[in-house]
Amino acid sequence: MRRIGARQADGAVALVGPRAVLVPALGTWFTEGLAQEVEQRRLFPWLAVAFGAGILIFFAGVDGTPWLAAPLIGAALAAAPVPFLGARPAALAGTLALTAGFLGFAAAT
Repeated sequence: MRRIGARQADGAVALVGPRAVLVPALGTWFTEGLAQEVEQRRLFPWLAVAFGAGILIFFAGVDGTPWLAAPLIGAALAAAPVPFLGARPAALAGTLALTAGFLGFAAAT
């Protein structure tokens, strides 16, 4: 099957056109932006964004009232590797953001 915007390359479909250039460019833009945030130690305000995203997920995606312990257990499991991530600031930031998201979900519960 031949689709517009795709090309067959050794049995796999490869993107051609502007999307083929845009996807890697967005990936490098995101990676460079995250590295700059880590270098300048400006990650703390993003915890509030992750907390708010947890609240948004609660109101947008939950049908009924969830069990309160579920997001708290998720936050505890997400925060468990934090003491071991001191040498990897990007992984530490992702872990703390995930923890804040779980806690935001729990706060909305």
